[in-house]
This record gives sequence, structure tokens and C-alpha cells, in this order.
Amino acid sequence: SVAHLFLADSPKRINEPQNPLHPSLVHQLSEVPMEPRRFFMLSRHVMRSLLFDNLIPSLRHVLRSGTFWIVALAHTGSSMIRTSERILTTYFHDTSEGFLSQDKASGLSIFASLGTILGLALCGTYFTSLSQERDRKRFVSRLYMLTIASCYALAVFAIPAVYETMDAPGLVLFFQIFASFCMSLGIAVMLYQIPGLVSSTFGNHKGLFSAYIDGV
Repeated sequence: SVAHLFLADSPKRINEPQNPLHPSLVHQLSEVPMEPRRFFMLSRHVMRSLLFDNLIPSLRHVLRSGTFWIVALAHTGSSMIRTSERILTTYFHDTSEGFLSQDKASGLSIFASLGTILGLALCGTYFTSLSQERDRKRFVSRLYMLTIASCYALAVFAIPAVYETMDAPGLVLFFQIFASFCMSLGIAVMLYQIPGLVSSTFGNHKGLFSAYIDGV
């Protein structure tokens, strides 16, 4: 039934991912019963239609777009930062030089998730309220600057010389937690909202665009 709805979605349109088959093939598929030889030939035509009327045109449209590659590279960086919370526990424990136990460090990575949630709730709402494209670009640039600065801060506070110079383990840990929070807050809009907005400009190919953005 899923295949039937997929093929019969809009039977008079060609080259749409929602309905890749030519109308004549849809009509022939509705003929029952069907001889084995005719069924084999029709299946070959169906596969050819799927390949040349749907898959290849969609791939060309998406992969030849410079916008796709720019968004894909940006999305890759945002995804890496989002998944870095998996190693934040190890980061907090190893850089504390014995000040923080493994059990306590494991609970501090939640601040990165909290940053993502607040980033969507606050920054995402503000981003949506902006009507001018120039204002949106400026806001996204500032979020990127916040994320980059937070990543550098985490790197600096992991240097043993800096830790020994400050000689305040609790203060260093506070700055590390705050930096991880700001890092996640800064990439929330770019990770969850920007790909969806850009995919809407790809029309019937937005499904393939979204899939390849995550794949890259």
C-alpha cells in the first residue's frame, strides 16, 4: 500500500521524487493479471524510469548547487560540536587534575544539552522574528563567533600551565562549563533551523537535500 500511494501520488507529473514514474507506466501497472514476460519487461522500464526520471535529475540538481556544499560543510562543523558532549565528561575529568571525580564529571555534560535547548528556545525564536535577510546573516555570524570563541576557551583551559597559573580549580571548572554551554547555544540555530530553511528552496528535491546534508 505504501508503494501504491508513492507511485499514484500525482500520476500526471514527471520528474518529481514523490512520483517518479511516467503516467503510461502507472497505467500499465494497474493492468491485472499480467504475463511473466510482460511483467519482467515492465519492471525493467520501471527501474529505468526511477533512475533517469527521478534519481539522476535530483542528484544533479542538488550536487551541482554551491549552496548545498556551503550548507553541508557548515552543518558538518555544527554536528561535530553537537556530538562533542560525548567526550565532555572525559574532558572535565582529565583537565581537573584530580579536583573532579569521574562520577561528578559525568553529570556536567548536561550543560551542553541545556545550551542547545536554550539556543533553540531563545536564539531560534529571535532568529525567526527577524524579517530582514541581512539581520539574519549578522545574527548567525555572531552565533558562529560565540561558538568559535567558546571552543578556543575550552582549549585554553585545558592547558596545564593555565590551570596551574590560575590556581583555582573551581573557577577553572566554572569557566569550562560556561564555555561548553555557550558553545552548544551558539550552534543550535545553525544545526536545527538553517538546513530546514535552505531545503525549502530546493522544491521537490528538498528530501534528497536534507538526506545528503546529514550524510555529509
